[in-house]
Amino acid sequence: MFEQWVNSYDNYLLHKFVFHRAYSTVFKQIQLSSSVAILDVGCGTGEAARFLRKKGFVGKFVGIDPSRKMIRLARLKEGDRRKSKFLIAEAEKLPFASDSFDYVISTFSMHHWWNPTEAIREIRRVLKPEGRFIIVDIRGDGLIGQIARNFERLMGSGFDYFNCKQVNSFLTEGNFKNIHYIKTNPIFVSLVVS
Repeated sequence: MFEQWVNSYDNYLLHKFVFHRAYSTVFKQIQLSSSVAILDVGCGTGEAARFLRKKGFVGKFVGIDPSRKMIRLARLKEGDRRKSKFLIAEAEKLPFASDSFDYVISTFSMHHWWNPTEAIREIRRVLKPEGRFIIVDIRGDGLIGQIARNFERLMGSGFDYFNCKQVNSFLTEGNFKNIHYIKTNPIFVSLVVS
């Protein structure tokens, strides 16, 4: 699905107005020192990395996405700077050693995971013991979530949007204990877990 959209993906109004607000929410939860390592699960075209670098972040940033074209564009946008790394990978099978990252972030990608419980187990595995997982996604139980769900069905994607109870269940099954919701727009489920 995203392979078709890659050339216009960054120009969608949703991306410009909604995603950048989500990045602000996410990065308020992160202590941005040079020793911090961040993994972005479902990085798309690498906009979160660009957002962070503009804020002066110089630590390790790795983005993964299953779309070859998205990753190709993320690398192209990174150019010769090569401060961030972008890899083709699925959330359910992360190509990293255990305890590799201080933070894992996911902005509007959880609803694209084929097996959320398995993806969250993988995220728990690659996080350092004191690490934090930060999620922002559309709430499946709100009006926007229902519209988005119907759109996904119309497109034949097979993806779904989850309510808070479902997300809590995935996180608990994935061995996360501390779940803290961030007060943001009621359209989104925004939380930090450790």
